[in-house]
Amino acid sequence: MSLLLYPLVVGVCALLAVLAISTSAIAFILRDRFPDVWRAEGEPRRWLYLNRTSFKQHIFQFLDQKRYLATGSAGYARLCATVRIGWYLWFILFLITFAAMAIVVL
Repeated sequence: MSLLLYPLVVGVCALLAVLAISTSAIAFILRDRFPDVWRAEGEPRRWLYLNRTSFKQHIFQFLDQKRYLATGSAGYARLCATVRIGWYLWFILFLITFAAMAIVVL
């Protein structure tokens, strides 16, 4: 069991790194290519750290509510949808990893 745990932990950490980089790329692309939508979102500057974008708004709300569709760009929407699915997948894998680690420890 513990032999299977190592690749799972590494995979969860790697996925988190990829998602963090992708999320910051989403913010930079939004600011550079879609300034109107960027201003409508409250001019987010701190998405790199997954902080709030503006008062009572968050990057995960932007992705979950599919507000990226307001850009009208199919490529950007695909990137955002992929990152959105990736965050859901990461959360599920994190819970599975946590449960597996608890089983190994107990």
